[in-house]
Amino acid sequence: MKIAAVEVYRQDLPLVTPFQHFASGSVRALEEVYVRVTTDEGVTGVGEARGNSHYLTGDTPERVVAEILQHLGPRLVGREPRELHALLAELDQAVVGAHGSRSALDLALHDLVGHAYGVPVFALLGGAVRETLPSNQSIWYGPPDAAARQAAAYVADGFRFLKVRSGLRPFQRDVDRIRAVREAIGPDVSLAIDLNMAWTAREAVRHLRTLEPFDLAYVEQPVPHRDFAGLRHVTRHTDIPIMADESVQSLDDVLALARDRAVDLLHLKLIKLGGIAGLWRAAAVAESAGIELMVGQTNEGGLATAAAAHCALAVKARYLELYGAEGLVEDPATGFALRRGVATITERPGLGVTLDVSRLRPVGTVTREASR
Repeated sequence: MKIAAVEVYRQDLPLVTPFQHFASGSVRALEEVYVRVTTDEGVTGVGEARGNSHYLTGDTPERVVAEILQHLGPRLVGREPRELHALLAELDQAVVGAHGSRSALDLALHDLVGHAYGVPVFALLGGAVRETLPSNQSIWYGPPDAAARQAAAYVADGFRFLKVRSGLRPFQRDVDRIRAVREAIGPDVSLAIDLNMAWTAREAVRHLRTLEPFDLAYVEQPVPHRDFAGLRHVTRHTDIPIMADESVQSLDDVLALARDRAVDLLHLKLIKLGGIAGLWRAAAVAESAGIELMVGQTNEGGLATAAAAHCALAVKARYLELYGAEGLVEDPATGFALRRGVATITERPGLGVTLDVSRLRPVGTVTREASR
């Protein structure tokens, strides 16, 4: 079996309600890049990566497309897809960074190999280590009463893990919102906050003392992503567990954070780590170091979210974040669902997702002839 073609597609997925956090600016649509890898035997695999994740990975849709068509796709054509890790290692070396493009191709190759062997991707990863996939949900910026109503609605819909997007100034605005949410959901629902790099280390230590009465499960990425010393300082000066997200951009970052015991938890995302294989390696390092995990994703469509769910089934993670495909006007991928706070995937081969490419805009194809 040989890879015959790598097709690249684009599609913007509008959101019913735009979102914003400290680092993102206003996001009104998910600017997705899709790939379909086809073999000479007709076996296919599909992948997806969000292009407008510049605040997280530095990617743009144009960059992701160009990297696949010009640099990465040509390296796959004519190759045996079941030599999966050898191919992925070669892609890792081909382009510096290239988070989104590598992730999209990694998902497509895992999907293809799952189809080739007739097994779901989580089985390729060693099988399920949990029976259900309870996801958290996020409460975006807004006044305290709106945050409280949204939190209560999520709890009524079955969610037991909530996260408040924070980092507003003055700080009292955050305090009021977090207090309102805790009062609305009661003491038995897990509550965390996500700063998305909003504070300095000194601010974080000072502010977290004020937030201790709200029984926070963790505080996600309080300081800028490259400030590992700041993360370590905050972790050592607060009793609230500290989670790294934007700071986890590579396996080297995981190793550094684990070596220095800079945080209590790591948030692993496909697009930051170059796909399923990268997330799997990062999870193994974290488990060896005794650092707990969240398996999650940036907001993406159902295809990429299903891939994160396969990882979540096969990785020992304390927390899951699998709501990324919620709130889309429409999604060209089917097969993933989030109901009553719990994610579900099919056990069909590969990622178990059907992608309707007729609803996507083709932007280029790499074949053997085109690669010459």
